[in-house]
Amino acid sequence: MTAALVVPVIVPYAESVSALPFPGDDPAALSAAADRLFDTAQHLARLDDTVTDARAALSGAWRGAAAATGEAEIDAVRTALDEGTGRLYRARGALLALADDLTSVRTAVDVARSGWLRAEGEVRALQHAIRMADCATVAPLQEELRLATVRRDVATAAWDDHLRRADAATAECASALTATVGGAPVFRAGRGVVTADLGEALGTDRMSSDDLFRSSLAQETDAEAAWVALGPAAQAFARTTAGTLPPAESGPALRAAWFRSRSWTEQQAVLHDDPRSVGAADGLPAAVRHQANLLILDRRDAELAVMIAAPPPAAVSAPSWPMFDQSSLADRFLRAGLQDERDAIASVRLALSVPRSQEVYLLDVDPTGRGRAVIAVGDPDSAAHVATYVPGTGSGIGSLGGELDRVDAWAAGTAEHGARDVAAIAWVGYEAPSDVVVATRDAYADVAAPALVAFQQGLRVAHQGKPAQATVVAHSYGSSVVAAAASGGRSLAADRLVLVAGTGLEVASVADLALDGVDADELPGRVFAVMHENDFIQYTGLAHGGSPYEADFGAQVIVTGRHQQLPGDADPGLLDLRSPFLDLFHAHGAYQDPGSIEQRVISALIVDAPVPVR
Repeated sequence: MTAALVVPVIVPYAESVSALPFPGDDPAALSAAADRLFDTAQHLARLDDTVTDARAALSGAWRGAAAATGEAEIDAVRTALDEGTGRLYRARGALLALADDLTSVRTAVDVARSGWLRAEGEVRALQHAIRMADCATVAPLQEELRLATVRRDVATAAWDDHLRRADAATAECASALTATVGGAPVFRAGRGVVTADLGEALGTDRMSSDDLFRSSLAQETDAEAAWVALGPAAQAFARTTAGTLPPAESGPALRAAWFRSRSWTEQQAVLHDDPRSVGAADGLPAAVRHQANLLILDRRDAELAVMIAAPPPAAVSAPSWPMFDQSSLADRFLRAGLQDERDAIASVRLALSVPRSQEVYLLDVDPTGRGRAVIAVGDPDSAAHVATYVPGTGSGIGSLGGELDRVDAWAAGTAEHGARDVAAIAWVGYEAPSDVVVATRDAYADVAAPALVAFQQGLRVAHQGKPAQATVVAHSYGSSVVAAAASGGRSLAADRLVLVAGTGLEVASVADLALDGVDADELPGRVFAVMHENDFIQYTGLAHGGSPYEADFGAQVIVTGRHQQLPGDADPGLLDLRSPFLDLFHAHGAYQDPGSIEQRVISALIVDAPVPVR
């Protein structure tokens, strides 16, 4: 009877344990990383052979002091190549050793898991049998329960031992790699042999626990799926060690440094616990912000669906005339507002789903009110040229698709100049004026300026490798926003400004503007003012004061249309009425039309190429 009762009974806790991932990362990923190091080492070895052959060829034909100096330089290069090759082989050995250790640990953990499940099933079955048994049979069942409990505890202890073994193997590999790749001599063109920290390139500075290689060498492609696969227990553990993202007031650099100091699982824990803070955090990687903002949309859309579908609140008393039922009227207004927000979420999703020239990244989103959204076409963290576009009056989530059309056309148009690495961002990240009457106020620009400053700083903090050439393109009222962000004691992290169809600025000349890293005497060559000769905006009186199209403002003026003029022309001719058809309103919005002279001009300015004549 007892034997019949001892059967595996899967209970919720057992199910959660059985779903836990193996400790450490995938041994196959570690082996693949080791193979990449091996290929690099082989490449360095071939370079060493080439340098050795070159030295041998020169030794008989080149003599004198210069030859001795050249041979010494070549010997230094050979030494660096030999040292680098040896270090890569040692790093490869450390990775392969960890892969072997984790393979062994995985097998042992699988055995421990099976033993734990069997013992847990016995314990639960015997506990149930004892509750149902009579006094005569309780004693034997209690002895069986004691033995089953011992077996379960042994399996639990084995599990813990294997986890500690995995952590120890990971720490040993981290130590070996840090010693191997730190302070390596490398050859840099124009600088000779210098010391470099290859650990940063391999990601060893971000290693922690069994999450060692996930954020550096494993290259997870679907972070959301990987987080779900961790299971609730591992997620809960990551939450206990992650900490809290510093507040926005601490600045992009500090927040980015804090986020980089966390392991991949800890980063994911912070992201899932507070996606709104992560999604809007300037300085964090574009892929991370994209994941967080998609999560915001999904969660908020689900909340709105439930709220809209909920039955209306019961009236306190049934009114005689339903049309005067204030509670019902308020409920309809509330539901209409909720539906507007849900429609805004649908608009963002639609904008993201439209095929573009490159992959898109959602860098910020807020579907309330007219809404805001910041979307990049191309990865701004790695692109050589990054353009941020600030739209003008009437912009919001409702205009998001058109704003993305603009930046996509500008980015794709840079191919005319041989550019292949350009990211363009639609920064619909502020409350823009709703109409041309309200657009006469400076307040919208003044409020938006700090956010644009922080966003541009964040782009530089998050960028990897050689700094990108940053251009801020502003259209219409957006020019006022950009001018406010680059003046009044603020400085904008940009290399050049392109002010398109501006409505006037709050500054009198380029001397009042400030760009990070750009000397004051260079500013006249870094600020461009573009206007179509038929654009109606030139007849509005430029409500905000300073006109970038006046000669004394100091900008490079470009007038497009039938009578295009290039930078350096004496008279912009903005009021030239010789065109037979004044397509006033189309001209103001046509600066992104693919193939138009206006699109080609802006594409050229983004990559600092010569402006096309026609």
